[in-house]
Amino acid sequence: MTAWLVGPGQRGWGMSSTFDEQEQWQPEGSERLLGGFGWLLALAAVFNFLLFPMLRAMESGDGAIVLFGAAAVGLFPAQAGTLTLWLVWGPGSFVRRLAIHWLAALALFTAWAMGIAIAFGSDGPAQELPRVWGTVLCSLPLVSLAGQLPLWLLRTHLGWRVERLEGEAQREPRLGGSLALPHGPLPPARQPLSIRDILLGTVVTAVTLAGVRLVAAMVDADRGMGQLDAGYWLAWGIAVLIIAAISLLGFLPALWLLLRHRDTGQAMGLWLGYAAVACFVMLVFMASLFGGGPSPEPFVGLVCLLSSFALGLAVPLLLVRARGWRLILPGDSTWAAGSGPGHEIPSTKQQITNKFE
Repeated sequence: MTAWLVGPGQRGWGMSSTFDEQEQWQPEGSERLLGGFGWLLALAAVFNFLLFPMLRAMESGDGAIVLFGAAAVGLFPAQAGTLTLWLVWGPGSFVRRLAIHWLAALALFTAWAMGIAIAFGSDGPAQELPRVWGTVLCSLPLVSLAGQLPLWLLRTHLGWRVERLEGEAQREPRLGGSLALPHGPLPPARQPLSIRDILLGTVVTAVTLAGVRLVAAMVDADRGMGQLDAGYWLAWGIAVLIIAAISLLGFLPALWLLLRHRDTGQAMGLWLGYAAVACFVMLVFMASLFGGGPSPEPFVGLVCLLSSFALGLAVPLLLVRARGWRLILPGDSTWAAGSGPGHEIPSTKQQITNKFE
């Protein structure tokens, strides 16, 4: 069964007409795809819960805590990247994806908060821990939105789709082979926003800004929510740019390399090679900042951080790939499935004409 979806409300890791909830088609295996991520989410929650108690137990160690801590920190942006890619290109309606996105994020946050409480709850003042929880929780909407924004442009304006291709899920375990493109007319690359989409975006923006104001009140109780200076907003603006850059330079290359390339082994090799090059560039930058004779621990920690990030983000994308989902660009759908040049898919007008001939 072909998983190519046409028109408004198409369902899959693909492009829809805005964020329409009317799903005229359901790609084969989409529910199994969601079920396949349940155990991965549970493992991430267990990791978040155990992280800080384990770090607390390793405080008396030498350099092991640096290596373990850096590797652990790298998994947090991997979790954020997985949830971000899910929200932008996941199967189902936008409202459904948004609900699952935030339910998963809150589950991971709750596990992390409980681990913090067990590890450090008895050390500081009673009000300090809830303040840390509230600051992180209220920052999450803006962090999430900053990571999504550049990716939404690729979906809504450039027509990038992630779809379950015909025959890909039944291939051999190596998951190689040629790209079996779905049949069907290409949906328009640019889609106007509906009134519902604009209202939903307004609500999300309002909640995000309210969260940012609450962060200021929690960090500095004397200042309050209505006394935010330009420096505060400038700091958040810089943070948004950094998060968007991480999304473009980290999340997007993983999606491209792991779901676009035909061979799984080569795709994984390219992704790890890309991460190695990024690590080398950052090591050179750090060396120029530190000058001569720095301690090797920051450099080793950076390698551990980027390695865990690359592997942590690759695992869910490889699971998606194992179920036959691939990144599809608008130009790909000009050919029939695995046929190559000379077997162009007829246009919609040609299909209608052929039907009555």
